[in-house]
Amino acid sequence: LMRLSREKGPDIALEAYRLLHAMQLQRETRLIVAGDGPEADTLKDLAAQYGLADRVLFTGFVARPVEVLSSMDAIVFSSRQEGLPLALLEGMAAGALPIVTRVGGMPEVINDPELGWVVEAGDVAGLAQAMAEATALDRPTIAARRERVLERVRTGFDAQTTYRMLLDVAGLPSHAGSEPAVIAVARPAVVAERRRAAAGSGW
Repeated sequence: LMRLSREKGPDIALEAYRLLHAMQLQRETRLIVAGDGPEADTLKDLAAQYGLADRVLFTGFVARPVEVLSSMDAIVFSSRQEGLPLALLEGMAAGALPIVTRVGGMPEVINDPELGWVVEAGDVAGLAQAMAEATALDRPTIAARRERVLERVRTGFDAQTTYRMLLDVAGLPSHAGSEPAVIAVARPAVVAERRRAAAGSGW
Protein backbone atom coordinates (compact mmCIF):
# COMPACT_ATOMS: atom_id res chain seq x y z
CA LEU A 1 0.00 0.00 0.00
CA MET A 2 2.79 2.43 0.89
CA ARG A 3 6.33 2.74 -0.34
CA LEU A 4 8.43 2.91 2.80
CA SER A 5 10.54 5.88 1.79
CA ARG A 6 11.29 9.23 3.40
CA GLU A 7 8.83 11.30 1.36
CA LYS A 8 5.97 9.05 2.52
CA GLY A 9 6.80 9.82 6.16
CA PRO A 10 6.46 6.35 7.73
CA ASP A 11 8.93 7.45 10.41
CA ILE A 12 6.53 10.28 11.32
CA ALA A 13 3.65 7.81 11.73
CA LEU A 14 5.85 5.59 13.90
CA GLU A 15 6.91 8.52 16.08
CA ALA A 16 3.28 9.63 16.41
CA TYR A 17 2.28 6.11 17.39
CA ARG A 18 4.99 6.15 20.06
CA LEU A 19 3.35 9.27 21.52
CA LEU A 20 -0.07 7.63 21.26
CA HIS A 21 1.17 4.52 23.07
CA ALA A 22 2.64 6.71 25.82
CA MET A 23 -0.82 8.18 26.44
CA GLN A 24 -1.83 4.78 27.88
CA LEU A 25 -5.28 4.86 26.36
CA GLN A 26 -7.82 2.31 27.53
CA ARG A 27 -8.40 0.92 24.07
CA GLU A 28 -5.71 -1.43 22.77
CA THR A 29 -4.20 -0.39 19.44
CA ARG A 30 -1.70 -1.66 16.92
CA LEU A 31 0.08 0.07 14.08
CA ILE A 32 0.09 -1.91 10.84
CA VAL A 33 2.76 -0.74 8.39
CA ALA A 34 1.63 -2.12 5.05
CA GLY A 35 4.13 -1.91 2.21
CA ASP A 36 7.82 -2.23 1.47
CA GLY A 37 10.69 0.02 0.51
CA PRO A 38 14.20 1.23 1.32
CA GLU A 39 13.31 2.41 4.84
CA ALA A 40 11.79 -0.91 5.98
CA ASP A 41 14.75 -2.16 8.03
CA THR A 42 15.35 1.28 9.57
CA LEU A 43 11.70 1.47 10.63
CA LYS A 44 11.81 -1.99 12.20
CA ASP A 45 14.90 -0.97 14.17
CA LEU A 46 13.13 2.23 15.23
CA ALA A 47 10.07 0.31 16.41
CA ALA A 48 12.32 -1.92 18.51
CA GLN A 49 14.17 1.12 19.87
CA TYR A 50 10.83 2.62 20.94
CA GLY A 51 9.84 -0.63 22.66
CA LEU A 52 7.00 -1.15 20.18
CA ALA A 53 8.19 -4.26 18.36
CA ASP A 54 5.16 -6.19 19.67
CA ARG A 55 2.73 -3.36 18.81
CA VAL A 56 3.83 -2.60 15.25
CA LEU A 57 3.22 -5.11 12.46
CA PHE A 58 5.20 -4.84 9.22
CA THR A 59 3.34 -6.72 6.50
CA GLY A 60 5.76 -6.23 3.62
CA PHE A 61 4.31 -6.13 0.12
CA VAL A 62 0.52 -6.54 0.08
CA ALA A 63 -0.91 -8.30 -2.97
CA ARG A 64 -4.56 -7.88 -1.95
CA PRO A 65 -4.92 -4.55 -0.10
CA VAL A 66 -8.61 -5.03 0.76
CA GLU A 67 -7.74 -7.91 3.08
CA VAL A 68 -5.59 -5.55 5.16
CA LEU A 69 -7.76 -2.45 4.82
CA SER A 70 -10.97 -4.19 5.88
CA SER A 71 -9.50 -4.93 9.32
CA MET A 72 -8.42 -1.33 10.02
CA ASP A 73 -10.30 1.26 12.02
CA ALA A 74 -8.25 4.12 10.54
CA ILE A 75 -5.69 4.57 7.79
CA VAL A 76 -2.82 7.03 8.24
CA PHE A 77 -0.98 8.94 5.51
CA SER A 78 1.87 10.86 7.16
CA SER A 79 3.47 11.96 3.90
CA ARG A 80 5.96 14.80 3.57
CA GLN A 81 5.25 14.86 -0.17
CA GLU A 82 2.29 13.30 -1.93
CA GLY A 83 -0.02 13.46 -4.91
CA LEU A 84 -3.35 11.69 -4.54
CA PRO A 85 -2.57 8.14 -3.32
CA LEU A 86 -4.88 5.46 -4.66
CA ALA A 87 -4.46 3.64 -1.34
CA LEU A 88 -6.28 6.52 0.38
CA LEU A 89 -9.35 5.97 -1.77
CA GLU A 90 -9.02 2.20 -1.36
CA GLY A 91 -8.88 2.59 2.41
CA MET A 92 -11.90 4.87 2.46
CA ALA A 93 -13.79 2.47 0.19
CA ALA A 94 -13.07 -0.27 2.74
CA GLY A 95 -14.52 1.91 5.52
CA ALA A 96 -11.28 2.99 7.23
CA LEU A 97 -11.34 6.49 8.70
CA PRO A 98 -8.60 8.60 7.07
CA ILE A 99 -5.90 10.59 8.86
CA VAL A 100 -3.79 12.53 6.35
CA THR A 101 -1.28 15.35 6.09
CA ARG A 102 -1.97 18.61 4.31
CA VAL A 103 -0.03 17.80 1.13
CA GLY A 104 -0.97 17.07 -2.48
CA GLY A 105 -4.59 16.21 -3.18
CA MET A 106 -5.35 14.60 0.18
CA PRO A 107 -6.94 17.64 1.89
CA GLU A 108 -9.33 17.96 -1.06
CA VAL A 109 -10.49 14.40 -0.42
CA ILE A 110 -10.94 14.95 3.33
CA ASN A 111 -12.91 18.17 2.91
CA ASP A 112 -15.09 17.79 6.02
CA PRO A 113 -14.02 17.18 9.65
CA GLU A 114 -16.65 14.46 9.88
CA LEU A 115 -14.78 12.48 7.21
CA GLY A 116 -11.40 12.33 8.93
CA TRP A 117 -8.43 14.33 10.13
CA VAL A 118 -6.01 16.61 8.26
CA VAL A 119 -2.79 17.64 10.02
CA GLU A 120 0.21 19.64 8.89
CA ALA A 121 3.05 17.68 7.29
CA GLY A 122 5.70 16.77 9.85
CA ASP A 123 3.46 17.54 12.84
CA VAL A 124 4.11 14.47 14.97
CA ALA A 125 2.11 15.72 17.96
CA GLY A 126 -0.82 16.68 15.73
CA LEU A 127 -0.79 13.26 14.10
CA ALA A 128 -0.71 11.55 17.50
CA GLN A 129 -3.65 13.69 18.63
CA ALA A 130 -5.63 12.70 15.53
CA MET A 131 -4.88 9.05 16.25
CA ALA A 132 -6.01 9.53 19.85
CA GLU A 133 -9.26 11.15 18.75
CA ALA A 134 -9.95 8.32 16.32
CA THR A 135 -9.21 5.80 19.07
CA ALA A 136 -11.60 7.55 21.45
CA LEU A 137 -14.62 7.26 19.13
CA ASP A 138 -17.30 4.84 20.26
CA ARG A 139 -18.56 2.16 17.91
CA PRO A 140 -21.80 3.94 16.87
CA THR A 141 -19.81 7.08 15.99
CA ILE A 142 -17.27 5.04 14.04
CA ALA A 143 -20.08 3.34 12.12
CA ALA A 144 -21.72 6.69 11.29
CA ARG A 145 -18.43 8.17 10.13
CA ARG A 146 -17.70 5.13 7.99
CA GLU A 147 -20.98 5.67 6.19
CA ARG A 148 -19.97 9.27 5.48
CA VAL A 149 -16.57 8.13 4.23
CA LEU A 150 -18.14 5.52 1.95
CA GLU A 151 -20.60 8.08 0.63
CA ARG A 152 -17.75 10.50 -0.07
CA VAL A 153 -15.99 7.89 -2.20
CA ARG A 154 -19.19 6.87 -3.99
CA THR A 155 -20.31 10.40 -4.88
CA GLY A 156 -17.00 12.22 -5.18
CA PHE A 157 -14.66 9.79 -6.86
CA ASP A 158 -16.05 8.13 -9.91
CA ALA A 159 -13.42 7.13 -12.47
CA GLN A 160 -13.48 10.40 -14.41
CA THR A 161 -13.33 12.65 -11.35
CA THR A 162 -10.47 10.68 -9.80
CA TYR A 163 -8.55 10.66 -13.08
CA ARG A 164 -8.87 14.44 -13.44
CA MET A 165 -7.79 14.99 -9.82
CA LEU A 166 -4.70 12.84 -10.35
CA LEU A 167 -3.80 14.88 -13.44
CA ASP A 168 -4.39 18.16 -11.62
CA VAL A 169 -2.15 17.12 -8.73
CA ALA A 170 0.55 16.04 -11.20
CA GLY A 171 0.15 19.27 -13.21
CA LEU A 172 -0.72 17.39 -16.40
CA PRO A 173 -3.39 18.26 -18.99
CA SER A 174 -6.54 16.17 -19.35
CA HIS A 175 -7.46 14.74 -22.74
CA ALA A 176 -11.06 13.87 -23.53
CA GLY A 177 -11.68 10.17 -23.98
CA SER A 178 -8.57 9.07 -22.08
CA GLU A 179 -10.20 8.55 -18.69
CA PRO A 180 -10.11 5.08 -17.11
CA ALA A 181 -13.31 3.08 -17.32
CA VAL A 182 -14.06 2.23 -13.70
CA ILE A 183 -12.91 2.49 -10.11
CA ALA A 184 -14.16 -0.20 -7.74
CA VAL A 185 -15.90 0.65 -4.47
CA ALA A 186 -16.65 -1.93 -1.80
CA ARG A 187 -20.32 -2.31 -0.87
CA PRO A 188 -21.15 -1.66 2.84
CA ALA A 189 -22.43 -5.22 3.32
CA VAL A 190 -19.17 -6.63 1.97
CA VAL A 191 -17.13 -4.33 4.19
CA ALA A 192 -19.16 -5.37 7.24
CA GLU A 193 -18.75 -9.05 6.43
CA ARG A 194 -14.99 -8.70 6.00
CA ARG A 195 -14.70 -6.72 9.23
CA ARG A 196 -16.52 -9.44 11.15
CA ALA A 197 -14.16 -12.02 9.70
CA ALA A 198 -11.02 -10.01 10.44
CA ALA A 199 -9.29 -10.54 13.76
CA GLY A 200 -8.42 -7.46 15.83
CA SER A 201 -8.03 -3.92 14.62
CA GLY A 202 -5.20 -1.68 13.55
CA TRP A 203 -4.11 1.56 11.99
